[in-house]
Amino acid sequence: KFFNAAPMASAKETLLELQRIDAVNKMEEFGNSLKIGLVKVAQENKFDHVVSGVPTMPYFRLNNVDIKVHNSWVDECLKRGLYMVNYHNHFISTTHNKEDLENILEIASDSFCALSKSL
Repeated sequence: KFFNAAPMASAKETLLELQRIDAVNKMEEFGNSLKIGLVKVAQENKFDHVVSGVPTMPYFRLNNVDIKVHNSWVDECLKRGLYMVNYHNHFISTTHNKEDLENILEIASDSFCALSKSL
């Protein structure tokens, strides 16, 4: 029921915790760093990578290529342990950190390199 005290108290505490840790700014900062990094590693591998949407819910796609090429890049990322989807926004969490960013960019770069060799 809507007026149950426990869920309302839980929601309130969640909002207070998000405010305490400055969650929105933390997630936006990570999302912006991810966007800049992915575009850079794509360019280094001669791909046009577009990151759209708000930084906390980015959508990734390869521009100026067939959708099959984009799907292949996502597959290469998945093979290396980076969970991505080829058709939907992604979600940034307050638990993402600098080490995660470095791992993501390394996997993305390796995946672009593998994709280049297969084209």
